[in-house]
Amino acid sequence: MSNYFERYPISQQPAPNVILFGEIKKCKVAYIVTTYKRLDMLIRCIQSLSCQKCKYDYQIIINDNDIETIDFYHKNKQRYQDLTQIKNVVYSVNLHNIGGHNNLNQGAFIAQADFICFVHDDDVVHPKHLTEMIRVIENNPDQYYIGTGLYVLDTLKDSSCIQTYLESAPLKINEVTSVSFKQLYKNYVNPMLGAIIKRDKFIELGGLGADCCIEDYIFTCRFTKDCGSALCNSRLYGYVIQDNDSLKASVCEKVICEKYKLRQAINKKEKLFSRPKNWLLNHIYLARDIAYYESKKNTAHVKISRKVIKKELNVNLFILRIGVVFAKLVRLINNK
Repeated sequence: MSNYFERYPISQQPAPNVILFGEIKKCKVAYIVTTYKRLDMLIRCIQSLSCQKCKYDYQIIINDNDIETIDFYHKNKQRYQDLTQIKNVVYSVNLHNIGGHNNLNQGAFIAQADFICFVHDDDVVHPKHLTEMIRVIENNPDQYYIGTGLYVLDTLKDSSCIQTYLESAPLKINEVTSVSFKQLYKNYVNPMLGAIIKRDKFIELGGLGADCCIEDYIFTCRFTKDCGSALCNSRLYGYVIQDNDSLKASVCEKVICEKYKLRQAINKKEKLFSRPKNWLLNHIYLARDIAYYESKKNTAHVKISRKVIKKELNVNLFILRIGVVFAKLVRLINNK
């Protein structure tokens, strides 16, 4: 079983880089935006970040994993005008592709901010994101990880949903609740995207590993165990679900299996439940996860291979099938 809770502090920059424009400066918060060959989406994302109004200085650090961007930029500078005109944007290009998770680590390493916030290049953030999150930080000075709710945006169902979200999305009262390590056994209740994280603590805990499909979930568990975390209920992060690898069946299957293994590790680490109770709960959540991805109301709506799950986790196929049927019935009843 993987040791999900090992700590390896980031001691050096993951890769050499070139700054195309902008300058890294000290600030309160640095938005870290990773990208790879998606300039149009990136511009949309950065424009949403540039609309933040806050009394503190903040930077937007773009970390590009595509070395070809350097030549493309010098030959097509007009394509980058929407970015170069934003004064607090820094565009960094890695001299070789270091993968998505290491690219986030790279951004955190080169930032000179008290706090960092990770954003995907195809997503957007609410105009009040920084204002609300800074207010939470000021009211909770002992919290080093404060997450935010996700607002799921499906542009296939509504092509104008992103603009509507940025202009007029209603916000709940900004309530903040502490997240316990035991809560993370059940589900990923505190997403890393859009969260405000103390940079020094992120570096100290070793950042993100490179090879796991739920590494952000694992990092959140590790952070919550060591330092605690809190969740702001306002949905300040716009999660755009198109062009997302996580909607592929093969990726969904890997996520389901890894979450099962993580729950085993959490239970072993904390001794939350007896072995029979843990077996039962983990199978219930396994069936729930499969039912969730196969639900017609879920955007992925993929067919999960029971044989792949059985082979990877060595679970009883008959019990698994019965569990999924029951989980789907529960979802059906709860949705009525």
